[in-house]
Amino acid sequence: MVVHKASGNLIIIENDHAAFTVKGKMERRKQLADELMEVAKEAEEADQQAVKEMADAIRTEKVDERVYGSPKNQKGKWASTVRVMRSNDGETLSHFPFAEDEAAFAIAMVQFQNQSDTQFVLVGCGCDLQLKPRKANGGCIYTFLLAANGTTLQLLHRTPTDEVVNAIHDFRGMALAGVGKKVRLYDLGKRKLLAKCENR
Repeated sequence: MVVHKASGNLIIIENDHAAFTVKGKMERRKQLADELMEVAKEAEEADQQAVKEMADAIRTEKVDERVYGSPKNQKGKWASTVRVMRSNDGETLSHFPFAEDEAAFAIAMVQFQNQSDTQFVLVGCGCDLQLKPRKANGGCIYTFLLAANGTTLQLLHRTPTDEVVNAIHDFRGMALAGVGKKVRLYDLGKRKLLAKCENR
């Protein structure tokens, strides 16, 4: 979590292992409804109507996850998001959900030396991360422009990395990132972050 000092807004990363993203939940519900309809083709006509109603209910009705819990996904799948929240009332002002195979682990506000009047939010992720045994298929760093006085995130680009990004920090007008067992300095580029140096 980081705080935008001028507005007092909080910028928070959230992740949950073996969970569905909002898009993933909708796709899974559609898949379940389609499977029900396939099974109903072999049933009698009266049963087909009941199954059709059940399938329509699965597609349209939302289950209260506070009561029933959220559905579990397979291991190695993550639901992650970055959220801008007003600190005095907890209202979400902006949020960006990540892909189902990306887990957000690090966040920092950075002022790059070539854009010293602009604030950027960098989020470090791991891709296809499995916890036990620990392995990943690289990582990435998302670069967001913090606009509208700290209330809106605008995605600029996504920079792939060879390992999971575990830490990010503002350092002398650049971004200092812990990528696996390495420490790298990144500068802002037009299409991605530019690696300037690395310490193994």
